[in-house]
Amino acid sequence: CSLCYWSGIVAAALGAASLLFSLCYWLVLNRILPSNKLNPRGGHFVVSGGSSGIGFALCRRLRRLGAHLTIVARDAKKLAVAKAELLADSPELSESEAAIYLLSIDLTGDPDKLQADLDSHLATVTQPLLGVVNCAGYALPLEFEQLSLAQHESQMATNYTAAMRLTHCLLPRLLASGQPARIAFLSSVAGQLGVYGYTGYGAAKFALRGLAEALQMELAGSQVRLVLAFPPDTDTPGYQTENASKPAITASISANISLYSADQIAEQLVKDLIDGRFLSCFGSDGWLVGCLTAGFSPPTGWLDTMAQCGLGGLFRVIGLVYLKSLYQLVRDGKRAAAATDKKSD
Repeated sequence: CSLCYWSGIVAAALGAASLLFSLCYWLVLNRILPSNKLNPRGGHFVVSGGSSGIGFALCRRLRRLGAHLTIVARDAKKLAVAKAELLADSPELSESEAAIYLLSIDLTGDPDKLQADLDSHLATVTQPLLGVVNCAGYALPLEFEQLSLAQHESQMATNYTAAMRLTHCLLPRLLASGQPARIAFLSSVAGQLGVYGYTGYGAAKFALRGLAEALQMELAGSQVRLVLAFPPDTDTPGYQTENASKPAITASISANISLYSADQIAEQLVKDLIDGRFLSCFGSDGWLVGCLTAGFSPPTGWLDTMAQCGLGGLFRVIGLVYLKSLYQLVRDGKRAAAATDKKSD
């Protein structure tokens, strides 16, 4: 009978949902990565690119929580200005409660000198190292052929090599702390999906994911957790510079994306640092892209895992619709450029 048929369908669907829920819950309960909350107060955090943008906003929030900071950047003047602004932001905190150290070095320069400079600096810091946050980076959005080889390599050096080097130099100290500790890499939405005009930048940000996933597996059994963040377009000095060279097609893609403030990104990132969430995504769109591209990354919670397993097909359809719209923007942009060139001839 039809009633029996539909009852069977409903029972099968409920059974499948129950099995999926149980599997996801088991994956999280068995903790591929056991949870370990981070307490920033009294700990020492090294933040590259902390003199402006997301890095500075992150430093401000960490200091408000009682963390000690070493801000790493190339420009000594910008570092001094950043320190003054941080001190003014939380005057109730003394230097002994939340110290601010400045380190002007080039993370892409001589690696032996980098290690020596970091060792020399950290020898003067008494607080345990609990975090390395790699915020340094920049984008030069141009089509692949328009970028020189030097510009491709410069973006890889600043966005990937600098983060790898700083992490490599400081990892032994993180492990030695014996406390929950964090390594954070700031990738980008352009490190989750290919975006027109970001061949140089996107390649470096994709590379950070490979590093983070492999390193997290190597650190299994330790107290160190990786956080891989994918901030979208963010209103920072770097973003304003980026807009100056952005191709028209890339600009049309960005026009359809919400612009976040650096403080919005820092707020979520601090929460994810404390919780030790491997994937740090921003907003509903970011969460959807994070689910779509989760792949073999460690689970960040049973709800996320349920969504990835149970709604993966639906999310893929949504992703394909969005991808189609991006390709259409590219085609329209090329047609418009061709028409303009024809008129000028």
